[in-house]
Amino acid sequence: MLWRAMLRGTASGLLANAAAAAGLDASWFVITSRDWKRGNYGSAPQFRTHSEFKIEITAQAAAPGGTPSDEVESVARILAEAKLDDLCELAENALLGGQGSDLAIACTQNSATATPESTTGLSPGMMLSGANISPRDPFLAIRTVNAGGTVTLSAPYSGATGTYLFNVGSFVALFERIESVDTYPRARSFDAGHATFTARATIRINGFVYEIFEPARGPSLGGINLYLDSINIFDPNGDFTGQEPFTVAPAPRMAGPDGRPEIVADIDTTP
Repeated sequence: MLWRAMLRGTASGLLANAAAAAGLDASWFVITSRDWKRGNYGSAPQFRTHSEFKIEITAQAAAPGGTPSDEVESVARILAEAKLDDLCELAENALLGGQGSDLAIACTQNSATATPESTTGLSPGMMLSGANISPRDPFLAIRTVNAGGTVTLSAPYSGATGTYLFNVGSFVALFERIESVDTYPRARSFDAGHATFTARATIRINGFVYEIFEPARGPSLGGINLYLDSINIFDPNGDFTGQEPFTVAPAPRMAGPDGRPEIVADIDTTP
């Protein structure tokens, strides 16, 4: 699974869980992510993948009824900015403070379907770390959360069949290193008609991870069948269908190939 997809999915799930616990609307958080790869650091292609991960947060508040008309905007602004601070703190705690949770998951060798003890709080993109998962393996994450209490993994589980304890849903564990976290304000506005102030901010998280791409090899070559059907030696009228596995121009013809190979060879490349 793509790293940026795991970042988005994990963050979306953690923020939705945190917002629900606080009785807030998760739609106040909008997530975007971009990444770029640099260098080649190993025999198997290995890159340092950098991410600029952003959470755009919007908070709105209205001045209470009875607020003097000349104070409506300032009161609404104070309330909206205080709410924005609370939302930023909630997002930072959910993503940067959380270390995931331990979850028992029943896995079947070479199967991408697994059964966790509970699907509560799980979301697509959450990475699994634990039994039989090597740091050099491709990321293993939840691709879908299914009805019936199962999840589909991003790849078949390679370990032995059994129930294992995994750490699931850690945002910071998706990074090799988080290099910076910046929070900065964005456009603010006041709707005089509804006495509502809107405050916005962006949390930007920059970090990187090393990704290894094992060379993908096709099936081994077992042999070569060679057919030589010349252009200047040909039968202008003959029909030799079936003598070679290629389509040739039908008779009458002015040049070869005519479908009757002059040389046929079978080469065995097996050891």
